Amino acid sequence: MTGKLGIFYNEEVQRLIDSFAYCFKVRTTIFSVDAEALTMGIPSDDLSPFCKLIRTRQAERCALQDTLMCRRCTNLDRPYTYQCYAGPTESVMPIKADSTLIGYAMVGQFRMRGSLPPPIRYLSP
Repeated sequence: MTGKLGIFYNEEVQRLIDSFAYCFKVRTTIFSVDAEALTMGIPSDDLSPFCKLIRTRQAERCALQDTLMCRRCTNLDRPYTYQCYAGPTESVMPIKADSTLIGYAMVGQFRMRGSLPPPIRYLSP
């Protein structure tokens, strides 16, 4: 992990991330350059029931999608908003220091324009 990401372990910065997540009722995760989740704005046990169910059954798929979307964000060199394989929308943005990528911020899940996500077609038992 790049030392510059250590700021996200600062108590004041964590409080800011928590406050943003609480105010907007959206999970906010900071990832390393290798797409390793470092800190979350809402503790994982406070995930929405929908997300908790999906992550319980599809944890590897969720982690793979997080990694792929971080890479896409890097390739585009800008924030990227996409629909999660399970339906809700997420956004990922690069975090840079002196023009060098040091990590990612992911915000989500949320619904766009009040629409419901499409039905899930695949869940392994």
